[in-house]
Amino acid sequence: MKNFTQEALFAFLTDMVCETTIGKRADGEESRTFQVLVRDLPPVSLHRVLAYGIQRFVNDKIGGADKDMATKTAMASDIIVDLYAGTVSKRRSAEPEDTLANFRIAALRNVLGKESWKKVSARADKADVIKALLVKLAEKVEPEAEKLLAASLEAKARAKGIAGEVDLSEFGL
Repeated sequence: MKNFTQEALFAFLTDMVCETTIGKRADGEESRTFQVLVRDLPPVSLHRVLAYGIQRFVNDKIGGADKDMATKTAMASDIIVDLYAGTVSKRRSAEPEDTLANFRIAALRNVLGKESWKKVSARADKADVIKALLVKLAEKVEPEAEKLLAASLEAKARAKGIAGEVDLSEFGL
C-alpha cells in the first residue's frame, strides 16, 4: 500500500467502528443498528468484509444492466483510480466537503431524535420543513454540526498521517 506506515494503518483500523443497520420489516418492526469494532475482527473476517465492500462499492457506482461491458470496464477503472486517490464520492454540490453546511442536516437529525426525524422524513415537503427547522433550531443545531465537522476533520487528519508501505500478503492482498 502506498503512503501508509504499518503502525499508522494499524492504529487507524483499531480505532475504527463500523455500523450496520438492519432495516424495518414489513410488519412494522423497528430497525436495529449494530456496531462492529474492527480491532476485534480476525484477519479472515477483515479480508472478507474489505473484499466484499470494495466489490459492492464499485458495482453500486457502475449501475445496472443498461450499460455494455466496455462502458462498465471504463467506469470501474475510473472508480478504482479515484479510490487510490482518496476520492470516495463525487459530490454534486459545488460546496467543499469540509464545511459546516454539510453537517447541519446530520446535526438536525441528532437534535430532533429518531421519532421526530421519521415524521419530518415522511413529509412530502420535507425539504421546506428541514429548512424551517434549521432556522428555528439553529441554537441547538449549530453546536452539534460543529462537533460533527470537528470529528470528521480529526478522522481525516488521522488518515492523512498514514504514510509508507504495508505488507498485506498474509491476507492474500
